[in-house]
Amino acid sequence: MSRNPEATRGRLLDAARREFAAHGLAGARVDRIAREAGANKERIYAYFGSKEKLYDIVLEMALQQIRAATPLEIAEGENVGDFVRRVFEFHRRDPSLMRIFMWESLEMGNRDLVADAERRAFYRARIEDMAAQLGLTDMGEAQRLFLTLVAIAGWPTVMPNLAHLMTDGDTDAPEGMDALREFLTRFAVAGAEAVGKGGDGRAQGRPADPRAGAAADPGRTRDDKADV
Repeated sequence: MSRNPEATRGRLLDAARREFAAHGLAGARVDRIAREAGANKERIYAYFGSKEKLYDIVLEMALQQIRAATPLEIAEGENVGDFVRRVFEFHRRDPSLMRIFMWESLEMGNRDLVADAERRAFYRARIEDMAAQLGLTDMGEAQRLFLTLVAIAGWPTVMPNLAHLMTDGDTDAPEGMDALREFLTRFAVAGAEAVGKGGDGRAQGRPADPRAGAAADPGRTRDDKADV
């Protein structure tokens, strides 16, 4: 077993993320987290103070990962279908983050959310950016559109049981998930057209952003550039 405190802390965080994704805050057990991490459960209290504080840290780290890995914007010349495709694939590769958010919703509702103000500001900025790119002036409509896009892109990974039942098992196979993804991209474009009253759901461009001069990371793929 490693005697490196940072390595032990990292293993505990990784194990806790899997535990919270599988069982939520109420159902998670510190002994399971410690056992999977190969550490004494007393280390959890020493490093994090309590299971609840450990959960807060795991959720904050999940939010940071989303922010870093999946910028929430529609690139110029793309449409909302491209955005939905990227979000879909992000959660398809790693459903644990969406599952943590689902547990948060089940256990906390919309009260006392971790980093509530920061998360609101994060989404508000992305929604305003999307509205500007799509030429939407009604922010209420933009918010509802954005919520819908995120929901349809993430829902199949949160509810694979219902996807299985409603598609007669088609989504159990990769080809079925591919077909669902492409359907959702078309659906998203049609929805954006309806909201925009005749627009094509395509980004129209905007004034140059002074931050745009930074070089793009060549290691990032287009599928990585999504967010929820």
